[in-house]
Amino acid sequence: MKRYISAAVACLLALSVSAVAAPAANAVPSRIVTSSEFYSVHQGNSIAHVRARFGNNGTVTARYDTSGWKYDWVSLDFPTYYDSGWVTVDFVRNSSGTWVLDTKYAYWGLTAVQTKDKATKAEFNRVKEGNSIDYARSTFGTNGTIISYIDAPGYAYDLVTIEWPTASPYGYVSLDFGKRSSGSWKVETRSAYWG
Repeated sequence: MKRYISAAVACLLALSVSAVAAPAANAVPSRIVTSSEFYSVHQGNSIAHVRARFGNNGTVTARYDTSGWKYDWVSLDFPTYYDSGWVTVDFVRNSSGTWVLDTKYAYWGLTAVQTKDKATKAEFNRVKEGNSIDYARSTFGTNGTIISYIDAPGYAYDLVTIEWPTASPYGYVSLDFGKRSSGSWKVETRSAYWG
């Protein structure tokens, strides 16, 4: 894989949160998970609902199940359009015995889309830890490409990774944004490869 997977993913497997059902919009599912399908499922949705939305039962990659233990969970992987991409959804068993969505993670397996505006070293140096997504996007001149997304409602581990192109076709600027308690996304880490 081109880049590391945030250590937050490992932390998320040990976490569970109370489930709150959320409605989902209607769509025609395929056997490949699209970004719109990924964003249409929410914490509290049942495992059957998620499988119906994704059009795929997924592959069980991990499971922890102990009688009487309230933190039973199961992790399912689903394919995306990109060979190296995947979607992982973790489900926990609620008090009624139903498996419901707890956390979701997507790695799209792509790199920054080449645009007319290229990230420069001067722009990279202007973006610091704690800056907002809007500030980064205005500094680099484009919205960038979302590479991965972790959603764990109620925890400090929500994370989105966005990349911007550089002058080199092999270069990129990559920023990780964490969701703060206010709901705003702020720069957590930044890296660049100038190619």
